[in-house]
Amino acid sequence: MLKGLLFWLTLSLLLAACSEDYAPGSNAILPQYFDGIQLRLESRPEPVRAGMNEFLVIATTKRGLAAYNMVISLRTREQSEWRQAIEDGESGVYRRALLLRRGDNALLVEVRQPRRGKTKVFRFPIQLAD
Repeated sequence: MLKGLLFWLTLSLLLAACSEDYAPGSNAILPQYFDGIQLRLESRPEPVRAGMNEFLVIATTKRGLAAYNMVISLRTREQSEWRQAIEDGESGVYRRALLLRRGDNALLVEVRQPRRGKTKVFRFPIQLAD
């Protein structure tokens, strides 16, 4: 009986640890999609704070492969200049550090696929930590 209880307790803890937390009120940033490519946004630090933050845009195909033939640019406000992110090799991970100010509530991400002639701007909502 004790072994069975331990098994179910361990299983439930493992499942909880492996699940992605996109619950309302959490700091998780939901992925967005462009032409069959999933775009996820991560920040360093997490959660974001006023000041310099590094953002990672992780681009993957439907099969989970790196999407790397793109140009990714970021900005925090409509009137700000676009800042091109740098890709880590052909990994589909694009990085850029940006200055966030109090009141910033979104990160704008421009995705360009030069070979296909496609461009789209995404708005990722962010919430600054106190």
